[in-house]
Parts: sequence; C-alpha cells; structure tokens
Amino acid sequence: MLWQVFVDKVQALVDEGHPDLAVEEFIRHTGADFDAGMKQSPWWPSLVALARTLPYDLTLTGDNIVPVQRLGRISAPTLALYGGASAAWAQASASAVAMAVQNGRQDVIEGQEHAVAPETVAPTLLEFFR
Repeated sequence: MLWQVFVDKVQALVDEGHPDLAVEEFIRHTGADFDAGMKQSPWWPSLVALARTLPYDLTLTGDNIVPVQRLGRISAPTLALYGGASAAWAQASASAVAMAVQNGRQDVIEGQEHAVAPETVAPTLLEFFR
C-alpha cells in the first residue's frame, strides 16, 4: 500500500511536468544521500530525461520481492551482475535472480557500486556473450 503511494507520487510529479523532482524523490527514496549539487552534475540531465520511466520501473520492482515463479520460466542464459562496492541489496538481488532463472549465473564487478563504469563491466559481458 505504501509502495503504491510512492509510485503514485512519482507519477504525479512526472505528469505535472516536474521530472527533476521525480528523480530527486526517487533518489531520496532509495536511501542514498541526496545533495542538491547532483543537479549540476553532467549525468543529471540524462536521469531527468528518463524520469518518465520511473513509475514503470517502480511498478516492476514492486515490494522488492523477486518473482521467482515468473523468472523460473526464463530459459535463456542470464547473467545477474552487481558491483562489489554496492549495498547488500544488490548482491542479494543478483543472487535471487540468478537462482530463479533456469540458466542463471551471478558475477561481481569488484570495486564498483551500483552504477558500474562501462570499462569495468565490458570484459565480463564479452566473456558471457561468447
């Protein structure tokens, strides 16, 4: 119930033409420290451009319970990655997904947080797709 209130709030901010506030609300909700200086960072416009997708993302992630039965129908090889410097939820989520899918495996990108640097994840992805 509370989750849906949050999703509705983010949707309303997007609908009312405040995508920047929707992103800010999302970041604050994750528990991350929000600094107004983030809005001056080079990546902020990219986040704001994607704000309209936040309600969908939030609806899909729901109450943080991994949909094991749905994922169990996936037979394609699946790689669940997380950054080694990420919060514990990242490893737990990657592990749950990797265990739920039929051909899943989990890997870690050491020294990286949730937003991994492309050059650090590329070798792992190249190996996976070979």
